[in-house]
Amino acid sequence: MGDLSLIAISAIITFIIMIVITSKRLRKIIKKILNVRIFKTKILVKNVLAIGLILIIEIYSVNLLMRTGTTMEFATSKDEYHEKINKESKQVINSQNKKLKELMKTETNIENCKNPYIPEGFKYVEGEWNSGFVIEDENQNQFVWVPCTNLENDENIPIIRKENFMKDNTSQSYFECYEETGFENFIESLLENGGFYIARFEMSNENGNPVSKAGKEVWVDINYTDANKLARNMYDNINSRLLNGFAYDIAIRFMLDEIDMGNIPRGTGITGNSVYKNIYDLIDDYGEWTEEQKYGSRIFRRTVFYEDEMLFCDRFTDDEDATHSILGFRTIIYK
Repeated sequence: MGDLSLIAISAIITFIIMIVITSKRLRKIIKKILNVRIFKTKILVKNVLAIGLILIIEIYSVNLLMRTGTTMEFATSKDEYHEKINKESKQVINSQNKKLKELMKTETNIENCKNPYIPEGFKYVEGEWNSGFVIEDENQNQFVWVPCTNLENDENIPIIRKENFMKDNTSQSYFECYEETGFENFIESLLENGGFYIARFEMSNENGNPVSKAGKEVWVDINYTDANKLARNMYDNINSRLLNGFAYDIAIRFMLDEIDMGNIPRGTGITGNSVYKNIYDLIDDYGEWTEEQKYGSRIFRRTVFYEDEMLFCDRFTDDEDATHSILGFRTIIYK
């Protein structure tokens, strides 16, 4: 009930009281019915106004209490919802971590990392396996090989894991997020084939289709739902997905030895701006959606600048329907 309604009701009640207490006839009728003498003398108008004011305050107070009760009930309901989401998220995280540990016991051949497979319909363009092995499809979309393994090695091949990269060029294992259903197939492919391919450029919009090409306008203002659908439908003959948390972090680790922390370029909105290991624009202030989730929200990744300081490759959460002017996406492909 709104404040105006309360005032109106209070005014009506006050008016009725004024009629009652100022009418001898009505006072006699009430006395006869109730056999009670309700008023000995005629009440002054100022008394009536005082009574009316008290009624207004009382009604408003009751309404305020009712609102407070509703707010408290809503807050309690909201807290219960978040508690439920957090509990479910932790269960998924624990389950995925357990599955990852099991998968990582698989025996792998590190030589597969050094001999990138070329998917059907693609051709070799340039680069070596450890410096940015580039392939291209029939529509000139380019992808770069990212080698990875579960074995300790002396060849700077990244270990399969999630990480949280910081400005001092350090990283730590990161397991607070969980992946979209089906991440196991991605990990199994990495272990069997020695790596995956990442789009060389951020996705651009070419007649409604995502493309990985140089000199194109970055496809931004796109929500997770649409980006995920476009990435999955990019190819039929090979797994095509949106970046997941593992893919993003492995790619960063692969490029890390080339990155000059004190000279990270800002995004220009045009693909082909900054390059490390033949991968363009993964390190700049434009964000990219990933398949990672955290407590029911979707995650996007981007490099964050603060004055002359840089917070490196941080994780951000938002609703899956959210859009931002510097948030796009990138596709990965794998067997």
